[in-house]
Amino acid sequence: MEYSPGIMRYAQHISGPLRGQPIENLFDLLTGMEADLDGVIRKEIPMIAIEKIHHRLNANESVYFSVHISPYQNGALALISDVTEEALLEQRITQQRNQLDIVSAQLAQSRAQLDDLLHRFIPAQIADQISLYPQIKLGGEKREISALFADMRGFTGLSEWMDPETLMETLNQHFSVLGQAVFLRGGLITNYAGDMLMAVFNALGDQPDHALLAVQTGLEIQRALSALQQKPLDGMPFVFDFGVGINSGENVVGYLGFENRFEYTAIGENINIASRLSGVADAGQILIAENTYQKIAGQINTRALGPINLRGRSEAIVAYEVLP
Repeated sequence: MEYSPGIMRYAQHISGPLRGQPIENLFDLLTGMEADLDGVIRKEIPMIAIEKIHHRLNANESVYFSVHISPYQNGALALISDVTEEALLEQRITQQRNQLDIVSAQLAQSRAQLDDLLHRFIPAQIADQISLYPQIKLGGEKREISALFADMRGFTGLSEWMDPETLMETLNQHFSVLGQAVFLRGGLITNYAGDMLMAVFNALGDQPDHALLAVQTGLEIQRALSALQQKPLDGMPFVFDFGVGINSGENVVGYLGFENRFEYTAIGENINIASRLSGVADAGQILIAENTYQKIAGQINTRALGPINLRGRSEAIVAYEVLP
C-alpha cells in the first residue's frame, strides 16, 4: 500500500519499509478488522470511522487522531486527522463536568443533612414550608385550632437536687413519649418550655376534627405515661405525671419574634385558657374548655366540673374532665 510520509507520526513502530505494509500493521486498533477492510475495498461498507485514538509519540508527548477509511478506486483511502486539541478540550470538559457532579452530589448531601437537622429543631411541617418558601415573614392569620398543653408535675422540686445532666435526659425521655403521641394524630408541637409541651391541631393543613384529635392525643399521652409507670425506660430514675389542658377556638397562628430569630406559634385568649387548664389539672388528668366539649360531645366520655377559676382571668370558665 502507498502511504504519505506524515503517517509515521501516528503509526506504531514499523520495522522495515513503510510501503507495502498492510494498514492493520500500522494501527493496533485495526487488528482483527481485516474482513471489514476487505468490505470497504469491495465497496460493501461505505466507511470505517474510528475517532479520537490516543497515541503516545514519546515519553513526554501524546496525540489524538481519527481514522476514516473509505473505498477509493480499486482499494481504500485512509484519511488521518490530528484531533489532539479537540480531544483535550473534551477531556477538560468531561473533567469539569465530573467535578461539578461531585460538587453537586456533595451539596445535595449537605442539603439533605441540613434538611434533616432542620426537621429535628423545628416541626416537620414548618421545615417543609421553609424549604419551599424560604422568604418567610413575621406575622400570622386567624384560624380555628385546638391547642393542647401538657404540664409536668413535680419538676420544680426535683430540679433543686437532681444534677442537670440527669434531669435533661429524663425530660427528653418524657418528651419523646409525648411527642410520639402528638405526631400520631397529626399535631404540631410548637415549643417546649422547661417542663411544658405545647401542641396545636389544624394550624397547618385542614383537620376538620381537630378538637377530637387533640383530646385523643391527651388520652394517648396519659395512657403512654401510665404504661411507662409500669415499665420505665432503661436508666429512667423517675416517671413524671402530666396535667393536660385543651381548648379550641379562633387564634392567631404564624411567625413570632424578630428578623434574626422567630418561631411558629399560636397566640390568643383560647390558647391562654388551654395553658391555664393544664396548670390546674391534677396529675394524669385532662381538662377541656366548653369550646372543645361542644365539638367532641357524644364522642368522648367526659364529666362536667362546672365553673372553675383560672389564674389571670376575672371570670370563671366551664370545664370538663375527659374520662379514659
